[in-house]
Amino acid sequence: MAVTHVLFLCGGQGRNAISGAEHHVITLVQELAGRGVDTELVVLLWTSDAQIEAALDTVRACGVRVTLIERHPGRATLVSRLFRALDCWRRLGLALRHRRDRVVHMHMELVMQLVAARTAGCRRLVITIHNDEPHYLRPVVRAWFRRLAAWGVSFVAITDHVRRYLVGPVGVRPVSVRTIRYGVTKPPARACSRADFGLTDGDFVVGFVGRLTAQKNVQLLIRAMAMRPDIKCLIVGEGELRLELERLARGLGCGNVAFLGSQSGAASLMPLFDVFCLPSIWEGLGVVLLESMLQGVPIVASRAGAIPAVPDEGRCGVLIDPGSVSSLVDGIDLIRSNPHVRRTLIRSAQAHAAAVYGVGRMSQETCRLYDDLCLKPATSAAAA
Repeated sequence: MAVTHVLFLCGGQGRNAISGAEHHVITLVQELAGRGVDTELVVLLWTSDAQIEAALDTVRACGVRVTLIERHPGRATLVSRLFRALDCWRRLGLALRHRRDRVVHMHMELVMQLVAARTAGCRRLVITIHNDEPHYLRPVVRAWFRRLAAWGVSFVAITDHVRRYLVGPVGVRPVSVRTIRYGVTKPPARACSRADFGLTDGDFVVGFVGRLTAQKNVQLLIRAMAMRPDIKCLIVGEGELRLELERLARGLGCGNVAFLGSQSGAASLMPLFDVFCLPSIWEGLGVVLLESMLQGVPIVASRAGAIPAVPDEGRCGVLIDPGSVSSLVDGIDLIRSNPHVRRTLIRSAQAHAAAVYGVGRMSQETCRLYDDLCLKPATSAAAA
């Protein structure tokens, strides 16, 4: 069995280049290589940074071949960026011509990677869908999904919720979509203390880790902190809404909220928190929840998208209304005021995350998918 994964990465300028979906791919290729699968990672690299280089070094050390297709330097004009991007897709297509008999497994990007693979004549195509993106419901995108399925592309949904979304509203035929739940490892320990962030052992700390985008609904957390000025809040991550969220915090007088920006190994900061909060308005999974659960940090998360299934419908965490500040405050207060509830949530969450979201199960099920593809008659995508 021979598999080539294709992943887009862009770092620099404070971006967190290795977030949930990227970490999923990096974990998966390492697990596949550990199982003896001939595994390659092709990276479309717009801008490298130390975080990306460290991740790729880790992948190489596990026996995964890494092929870089780097964007050439050039002017920052729109036309220049477009031509340099098209050149990367052209080089990807050329590279895939020599890999057309391998399983080609793509992630997140729905158009250019697949067009490059189709024109290269790749015979076994897989794409993992990581989220229930609202724009998938647009007529042109729904039509594109159906065309991909007609070409024989296999879809992997990382949760049952994402699969239901693809098969239901998006309209992909059920036989084309398989659920393979995300596998998560416990983040490595990090040598840091609360004092490093101006906190004391007596502080009650609520934390958030993720991109500062509209999807994550971080403004709800800030408004909740305005109602609990005695609670400290650490917000870890970057995104287009950072300045807007900082203005909101200042406007509400939230001196208890600190923005830490992008942090290398951000998940390893979670043990500093008494509660991890994810108030998203939609999610395909919410891997940060699993990282928090594995590290023994209780979670408060919204009833949105695939999130409720992660804490086992509320048995391993507190679920709140993503549109209600009072619901979030009540969830935090419950854990803060009731040590028994806190201990029970931690124990059940660690057991559930390890049992349902293990990396061994993920790689085993992925190999089963590849086996099924290899047993089928290979049909060239370019001829479909």
